[in-house]
Amino acid sequence: RITDDNGRRLVFFGRYAGLAGMINTLWTLGRRCAVLGLDTPFHRIRQAIEYGCLDEARQAVAEAGERIRASGLPRSLRPLVCGFAGYGNVSRGAQEVFDLLPFETVAPHELPHLRECSNRLFKVVFREKHMVEPVEPGAAFDLNDYYRNPQRYRSRFASYLPYLTLLVNGVYWDGRYPRLVTKADLKALFAGDAPPRLRVIGDITCDV
Repeated sequence: RITDDNGRRLVFFGRYAGLAGMINTLWTLGRRCAVLGLDTPFHRIRQAIEYGCLDEARQAVAEAGERIRASGLPRSLRPLVCGFAGYGNVSRGAQEVFDLLPFETVAPHELPHLRECSNRLFKVVFREKHMVEPVEPGAAFDLNDYYRNPQRYRSRFASYLPYLTLLVNGVYWDGRYPRLVTKADLKALFAGDAPPRLRVIGDITCDV
């Protein structure tokens, strides 16, 4: 954590964190699916540390994408939706890896209406206005106010969780801000009769 004389950060967690984190998230998805008895192309992806260079990792993800195009995804994973929290350096790095797969971009409000698709994934990027809402009834979201007065806002992210297969978190957070996903959110998600769609949360942050 390198800062200037006023405590402002000079070196930021960025693109390479997103690249490595997304590779590891896809590796985790492959292992998670294997435990559930699902054979997927993600199982052949290795952890980022096992590749000698970025091009090797890119090739492995691209090959997984080709297998998805040719053979499709297991029915129980359809539609496979990857949500990216944030749109900064970390998120863009993670999306750079994800975009090697066949995908379609959708907006958050479209999630409840996605159709089944065997040979491509869906990508959704969440901005602050999608993740939080004002506590005061009827108040409009204001980005500058949110950063100045985060105590006036609460998370609204739980409403998206039932539609996500992967959640990749790449946003800054500290204790002043609402939590993106809480233990209570996950308890409610897993309390239903059927297992939820959510398989992996890739948390690519290091703001301690």
